[in-house]
Amino acid sequence: MHDSAMTCILQVNNLCCAMRNFDRKRQTGCPVTYGLDIFGDRWSLLILRDMMLHGKNTYGDFLAADEHISTNILADRL
Repeated sequence: MHDSAMTCILQVNNLCCAMRNFDRKRQTGCPVTYGLDIFGDRWSLLILRDMMLHGKNTYGDFLAADEHISTNILADRL
């Protein structure tokens, strides 16, 4: 894993720890998903995360993600 990717993961983990009392249920156990739910457009950044960290590169790969992106949003973001 690249140093920049690890830094990003650690920053998101720290954010989640700081906001653990925030009353919102996560759809998945991913701290990136939780942070993006709070601070911005989650789908674009989740697609980038999956490309960089999980090696996903096809429409079907992204559609099968745990976050259950809808087909119209996925097509728009790609």
